[in-house]
Amino acid sequence: MRTVLYKDKFVEVFTDEIVIKTYFFPIATAKHISINELRCIYYRKQQCWGDVCITKGWGMTFTPIWWACDMRRHIHYGKNKQHFNVVLDSGTSIKQGFTVVDIHKFLKALRPLTNAPFEDHFPECFDCRPLPPPIGESSTSEGLLESDEKKNKEDKAAAAVFANKELPPSYDEAISSTKKQHFE
Repeated sequence: MRTVLYKDKFVEVFTDEIVIKTYFFPIATAKHISINELRCIYYRKQQCWGDVCITKGWGMTFTPIWWACDMRRHIHYGKNKQHFNVVLDSGTSIKQGFTVVDIHKFLKALRPLTNAPFEDHFPECFDCRPLPPPIGESSTSEGLLESDEKKNKEDKAAAAVFANKELPPSYDEAISSTKKQHFE
């Protein structure tokens, strides 16, 4: 029996996969996504009219996101109306979108499992992201930011070294100086 780290009526998070409930249309079966396939997790609070062109009750809009079934995605009300839309980038051309009831518990369950970045917005377009290293190679997704900062410092240091060097000759200078040399 596997341990469920997070569960609501739309999604379940296990240590090895995310199960999006009522995903496929019209048969309403679940979609299973391996934690190791995640490249980025996007999330945003649901907005009544702000999400109309981006999200859908079930299916695909103009964006490359297939939305799992939530026919009340734009009109949640009542005691708990803090629902969030979540999009998973698993490296496929079609991204997976679904609703999460408690985003804080969802993110708390997912963060220790992956080095994929978490972004609190939906992008204008989805770039092809590289697969992040497995969780054992870096302690947290914030560790990736530290390595990026280190790389930027190294790039700046290399640029400073090249800034002190002479510029290469122009094309004309290079051509005029290349004469056949005869060896005797």
